[in-house]
Amino acid sequence: MSSYPTGRDALARHLYVVEPHGPEVGLTAAEQAAGAREWDSRQVTARDRADCYQRADRILAEAAR
Repeated sequence: MSSYPTGRDALARHLYVVEPHGPEVGLTAAEQAAGAREWDSRQVTARDRADCYQRADRILAEAAR
């Protein structure tokens, strides 16, 4: 968990920007910057946003154990 942000909103954003396809798929800095702009300007689909929050909740729950 140490490599992830600890807040739910920050973690969801991180998952969209840095790990949209899972931690095994690396993105370039340009791809991450584009993802950050999309997230910050709320251009992310409701489905993708919900997926990121669900993933964040699972990570946070696991860290709380």
